[in-house]
Amino acid sequence: MFAINLELVDRAGEVLSVHPDIYWILGGAGSGKSTICAELSGMFSVPVYDMDEHIYGAYFARCRAERHPANTAWAAARDGVQWLLDMSWDEFDAYNRAAAAEYLDLLSDDLEQMDPGQPLLVDGGLYHPEILSRVMPRERIVSLVAPHLESGGSAWVPSGFPIAE
Repeated sequence: MFAINLELVDRAGEVLSVHPDIYWILGGAGSGKSTICAELSGMFSVPVYDMDEHIYGAYFARCRAERHPANTAWAAARDGVQWLLDMSWDEFDAYNRAAAAEYLDLLSDDLEQMDPGQPLLVDGGLYHPEILSRVMPRERIVSLVAPHLESGGSAWVPSGFPIAE
């Protein structure tokens, strides 16, 4: 079974700590993450970092078995969807927790190349917000739900969101 690499989480926390204007938009499929990010990006000239685009794209080439074992195992599966479907709930949950730490590590590599003063919206990509809450303040994590869909709830934008002059 997969385990969370706390060294990766700690590193991500260090990197994120020097980027005070990153806001992470989380939510289920169809909750409006990308739509909200696009709207906020246009209104406030804040770039969007699409985690799903990176997870299913650029991150694959950057995963290393010794550092990113969960994602390396998924990428090596002959049929990645079936591989996930064959897991028990506990195995699937452990995989997603471990993968979240690995995604934060890969994101950290990218953030180290960015201006720490540049605001950034991160669009989705994590299924375990408690991993994310270990590395950035809760007030910069926005959870969306779509009331008209199965999940129910409401959406909000955090106070202090950077507004372009």
